[in-house]
Amino acid sequence: MMMENLRATDPEFMERFEHFAFDEAVSEPGQELEPVTRHMAILAALLGCQGMDAFREELPAALDAGVTPVMAKEIVYQAVDYLGIGRVLPFLKAANEILTRRGVSLPGWKKAPRLRRIFSAPRCWRHGRAAISTAGWRPTALGITIPAPA
Repeated sequence: MMMENLRATDPEFMERFEHFAFDEAVSEPGQELEPVTRHMAILAALLGCQGMDAFREELPAALDAGVTPVMAKEIVYQAVDYLGIGRVLPFLKAANEILTRRGVSLPGWKKAPRLRRIFSAPRCWRHGRAAISTAGWRPTALGITIPAPA
């Protein structure tokens, strides 16, 4: 594993990293997160920063801490909306490899229809469509959709 190698080559870095990641950040009074929530946030952050090596190490730890395979895959699926398929596809492949090695059968969605509803976009009670409409918004030069000027 990547982090094990760093213990041998960079012990000072590992001491600093482990103190921050496993002591300081997780035990700040009033800021503690339950393990499942913390691991879900870490997985999402690693997707966002394209931290593939760390993602490959974090996903098994997240699964051991109680993140379900369905939850982990949903984090990856949701990232496509924000990062694009080109950035997320390697993470989906990595997640599938890790889950398969752990004996998880893919796909596993039929076992969790309720979770799909929990993670899906909020719906407008009146019209049955997405609660946030981007109708009338304009794309920027970067392809980001923003509200049109008033």
